[in-house]
Amino acid sequence: MQPNQSAPSIATNLGPVALVVNTHSRQGTTLFVDAQRALRERGFALSETRAVRQPHRLREVVRKLVADGERLIVVGGGDGTFTTVVDELAYRDVVLGVLPLGTANTFGRTLGIPLDLEGAVDVIASGRVREVDLGKIGDDYFTSEISIGLATEMVRHTSRRLKRFLGILAYGLAGLRIFLGHHPFRCTLYLDDSVETFETHQLIISNGPYVGIRRLIPNTTLDNQRLLVLAAKSPNRWGIVRLVFCYVTGLGSIYPETLHWQTRAVTVETEPRQDVDVDGEMDGATPVRASVAPRALKVLVPVRHES
Repeated sequence: MQPNQSAPSIATNLGPVALVVNTHSRQGTTLFVDAQRALRERGFALSETRAVRQPHRLREVVRKLVADGERLIVVGGGDGTFTTVVDELAYRDVVLGVLPLGTANTFGRTLGIPLDLEGAVDVIASGRVREVDLGKIGDDYFTSEISIGLATEMVRHTSRRLKRFLGILAYGLAGLRIFLGHHPFRCTLYLDDSVETFETHQLIISNGPYVGIRRLIPNTTLDNQRLLVLAAKSPNRWGIVRLVFCYVTGLGSIYPETLHWQTRAVTVETEPRQDVDVDGEMDGATPVRASVAPRALKVLVPVRHES
């Protein structure tokens, strides 16, 4: 792709760019220098460039940039990276530019951002600012999804080294190892206007139309002020096989195999207690409460993007 050599009006209006890349993410080390080059080629001045090897320092780095008055912060990393940094950006007069450098890149897909570096930088150069919803779990924000059940065990048993070399296929290999030994759990949801109890292998709370690498949820956007709750309908393993087949191949709809609700907030209780994964990172256990934070984040998206 040939880069756009001229800086757009958004760059002029927001001032110089602060670039932060999680070099512990799958492609971070390789693309940190390339990201600087691509931004400069499009006319951006770089006020700060930070390669962060230790993911726990990302929030601290972004907090300082916000305190220093940066108005456009470009972040490169995976879904866990963005969920870490949005705590410092929510409801602030700061615009986020997204470089999806992770494994699933659910947040980038939801925003319509190309997954190649040049395409993502083009969006930063020529996109528009949009205010989108975030999810909230306790006092922390998240960008894309909470997972409880089989997929959470897949994340737990997938090493960063394996993700670095195999990408999204690494989760599939982990899933094969744990699938036959996984047991359903009893789940109770306290939704806006109902209480639901059922047995399942998998529960997902999604902020937006994507679950992992697939756009599965129609009529859902990042600014509809609702979370979508999905649960595998069948507690037996073959029901899960059908659901996974639809997800992996993109053939057929997941809806015949799922229960689903839209809600502003949900409290999840399980028996037995289940681990909780938030955007690819382990984050405590049930019970857990999630809610929507309306129009909490300013982010650059493609001009024609509507999700």
